[in-house]
Amino acid sequence: MANDQCSKESNCAKTSEEPYLLDSSTFLSEEMNNVGEFRFNSNRHANSSLRFSNNDCTVEWIEASQAIWIPIETKAKLHSGKWSLEFDVEWMGTHQIGVGFLLDWNIGPDWGFFGYLGSSRSAWSYDPSTGDIVTNTESVHGNLPKFSGNSGVIGLELDLPKNEIGKFTFIVDGVRTPTKQLPKSGAVAIPAVCLLSRGQKVTIRNLIRLNQDKTTLPVRNFSPIPGHRYFARTTNGAIQFTEFGINSSLIDPVTKAWTRVVCSIERMSTNSSRIRFNGPVNTTIRSNLALRLSYDEAHSWSVSRILYSGLSAYSDIAIVGNGTRVALVFENGEETFADRIFVAIVPASWIENG
Repeated sequence: MANDQCSKESNCAKTSEEPYLLDSSTFLSEEMNNVGEFRFNSNRHANSSLRFSNNDCTVEWIEASQAIWIPIETKAKLHSGKWSLEFDVEWMGTHQIGVGFLLDWNIGPDWGFFGYLGSSRSAWSYDPSTGDIVTNTESVHGNLPKFSGNSGVIGLELDLPKNEIGKFTFIVDGVRTPTKQLPKSGAVAIPAVCLLSRGQKVTIRNLIRLNQDKTTLPVRNFSPIPGHRYFARTTNGAIQFTEFGINSSLIDPVTKAWTRVVCSIERMSTNSSRIRFNGPVNTTIRSNLALRLSYDEAHSWSVSRILYSGLSAYSDIAIVGNGTRVALVFENGEETFADRIFVAIVPASWIENG
């Protein structure tokens, strides 16, 4: 009996020493609040053929090397929620390239026997030159969108719940791929890239933690400091609004005779990191109807394009064409802002490239 017990304890000891995937459901409070840094881990490539720039958010293969490929991970460790980020492949050339993520182990990420992204069973890579999702050295889904040229943008959405199986989706130039499941719950993901040719260059950007219980309400501003929209935010499904203020990037006309919201706001269904807003851009009259774009959950609006320069008022917005186009219906006119109603459909790229 004693020998059996010793044998069991020995086996347990050996088992406990084996590598295991990290599980966010076991994290303490300090670990729960730690998601690392969203930048490439340049420390591991200090003397390599790579050049890091843009606060280590851009990596480029610049020098000749005997390496066939160079894998580069980020310092981010994403978990316990829904995340969205983008890989801006600034130059791919005519070679393959990989962007995606690895799951974190207690001993660090597993790059697999061959050492490229998608070589191990706990790493997934998208190759825009072939249109494949690769894991464990094999394509698990092919015939997906490819880049039409040497560059493009690949989005990645990660759903990483603590107590349920996670999943992920790539978005290639606005087109969503089929959603894939991860092997276990509580996964911790490390975004990464793999360069396969000198000259290839990738920038990571727009990391956002998505919260479906979060609601943003843009409203008219009748405060002593008018001219910009007021906002209210909630993180509990609009049960109680807890954050209020003036959004200095949203210009709004002062017309006190009207109290309703003269604007529209819409999240992109094909890429959750993008929220579009339309409304007049004038502090005194309703004119210059603009489309705006936010990459940070409606906290700021970094892109703005004028759609209609004349008088305009109430409007609504919708995402159509599988996310490739934006449709608007809006009041406008020459004598007043409500002489007629127009419908406009514009490419989503029109505002993004503004």
